[in-house]
Amino acid sequence: MSSKKTDVLDEQVIKHGKAAIQQLATESSPITHALIGCVIGMFIVEVWIMHTNSLGDLEVVAKGIFGVAPSAGWMLSPFLHNSIPHFLVNIAGLILLGVPLEKHWSKKRYAVFLIAAGYMATVGGGVFLTIFTDQQIASYGVSGVVYALAGFGLIHLPRSHWPFDSLQWIVVLFGVSAMLSVVVDPFIGPYFEPNWINGGHLVGFVIGVVAGWFGWNS
Repeated sequence: MSSKKTDVLDEQVIKHGKAAIQQLATESSPITHALIGCVIGMFIVEVWIMHTNSLGDLEVVAKGIFGVAPSAGWMLSPFLHNSIPHFLVNIAGLILLGVPLEKHWSKKRYAVFLIAAGYMATVGGGVFLTIFTDQQIASYGVSGVVYALAGFGLIHLPRSHWPFDSLQWIVVLFGVSAMLSVVVDPFIGPYFEPNWINGGHLVGFVIGVVAGWFGWNS
């Protein structure tokens, strides 16, 4: 690729990146921001528990809640995270997907969608784990919601919002990435073991695709 073409491509990337950031800053998405606030709050509590009890890492905290108080563990499951990268990736996903997609829903349906996706994904992840182990299981994280948003955006936006703006392109690219993730996951192993398939991601993505296909947002 010539230097001139590279410069043009760089300019376009910068242009669309600035436009996407501006859209994120101006979008009204109170429900998504409330969810992000809850996830951040729970993460702070996890870090506090880890330090005050001299635990090794956040994974011990997240899994330990299921062992000490299983009911509380499942109730809090969508908000628990086992590491800083796990937490940051999911927060980024909620911002890049939830903020632009919230306006495509009524507030009530969007809240129900997030709650249903969050708990169905963690329960689905737990079911996949129980198939291959008889030990105590712990399924947690808000990534099921992120995958649900990705699946919804992948179906909904091309059907009714073409051509895409800068932020919608990001949503669709996330959707394609999520789709490839859940399709490829079963083929890369470790086969027939508890961590073989990420059931939470799969269930979340399917929920989003179904919601987009049947227009549950309106």
